[in-house]
Amino acid sequence: MRGDRLAVRLASTCRAGCSLQLRLDTPQGPVAATLPVRAPGSADTWEERSVTLSRRLTGVHSLCLVAKGGPRVARLDWLTIRP
Repeated sequence: MRGDRLAVRLASTCRAGCSLQLRLDTPQGPVAATLPVRAPGSADTWEERSVTLSRRLTGVHSLCLVAKGGPRVARLDWLTIRP
């Protein structure tokens, strides 16, 4: 897998300190990207967000999305790695 950006479509009510981490191979694995999550409005307000990966992904990996900052960080519609 190769890509430069993590892109997601999400809805959130988190006001501060929340993020989604893309980790490689396990939930404790190396962080490939961290996307800060800020509430775009309500839990039903969807927005597309993206962030540059902190490392180039090569080879085959399991991808783990880890939510940080609370019990309900975001509702996720889709996730993709884009060049």
